[in-house]
Amino acid sequence: MAVALHGNLKDFGIAEVFQLIGQQRKTGLLEIKGDGQKVQLAFDGGSVVWASPVGKSEFSVLGDRLVRCGLVTRARLDELVREGESSARPLPSLLISSGALCSEDLEQITDLLARETIFEVMRWSGGSFHSSAQTIHHDVSPERLLAAEQILMDGLRMLDEWHTFADKVPSDDTIFRRTG
Repeated sequence: MAVALHGNLKDFGIAEVFQLIGQQRKTGLLEIKGDGQKVQLAFDGGSVVWASPVGKSEFSVLGDRLVRCGLVTRARLDELVREGESSARPLPSLLISSGALCSEDLEQITDLLARETIFEVMRWSGGSFHSSAQTIHHDVSPERLLAAEQILMDGLRMLDEWHTFADKVPSDDTIFRRTG
């Protein structure tokens, strides 16, 4: 019988939840609610397979991120979403098979999405979590999985760095572009 872990982030912080999942090498889904948002993280053997805010549909957040990063136009994304709905093929598969993205770009953007999601959750001051043991089906190679302890340390480092310039950023939605 699988046991679920759930609680309040004020009583049991997200860093402690990550440590427990990592040390116990747990596999399953962690859902975190807070600050009016909901995110999900999938773990396999204590390592993060993927992490993402929960959107309107399964791949809506990934699609928005691809557009935001300039890798796909909104019009092309909408075409692929419609094609996916009619063919029941997942968006990542369609992005690669259509030539809209190469697999390396898709891997990089899903890794970025996972890291940003975890960083965002670490900034939450409250909320709740629910972890359930279940099989996570994925095709991520073991060397690409993000060890919970490592991503936790990266997130804490990023959080420390964020505090040094957060007051200079006008909005969390600000996109910086390299000039010159």
